[in-house]
Amino acid sequence: MVHMAEDLAQRNKEIEQSRAESDFQAKHDELTGLPNRRFFIDYLQQVIGIAGSAGAHKALLFVDLDNFKPVNDILGHDEGDRLLRKVALRLTSSVRDSDFVARLGGDEFAVIATMKPENGLNGVRIVAERILAALNLTVEQADPPIDVAASIGIALYPSDADNREALLRAADKAMYEAKHQGRNRVLFACELVDS
Repeated sequence: MVHMAEDLAQRNKEIEQSRAESDFQAKHDELTGLPNRRFFIDYLQQVIGIAGSAGAHKALLFVDLDNFKPVNDILGHDEGDRLLRKVALRLTSSVRDSDFVARLGGDEFAVIATMKPENGLNGVRIVAERILAALNLTVEQADPPIDVAASIGIALYPSDADNREALLRAADKAMYEAKHQGRNRVLFACELVDS
């Protein structure tokens, strides 16, 4: 009887562990271990809901690697994967503990950052500049070496957008404009000139 109870307890523990692992895998990117796109979208919705009721401000940073494709094309996907893991580590090391980092897919990442209105754009700009510096990498294995950097688009809640979809669009648009303006730069959605 005691043996059956121990067996049952062990099986229950294994089932719980399996559930926890499945839940983690469903919400995290397999390559980097960062939260994945689905987790990010859900979390962003929660953050906006809480921030809206609390009158808090948030910044959404879209980070897209510059010059990543040549790494995959010249050195192969294994080297590209190594670079993405390195980027994930550098990215998480560059932000504050209160910030949320996710891999959206490919060479695209996102950060949800807390923002103090009294600091204006400066606090977020400092975080973004730290990310830019951390992601300024040279892949020496290529001949010639490949310089990799990042373009960052930033949208602010609630000043640039007051809902998830609009905030995502604003950050995405700012990121693409940063690439268009020469890459390896930070651009806020509020700095965009409507054409």
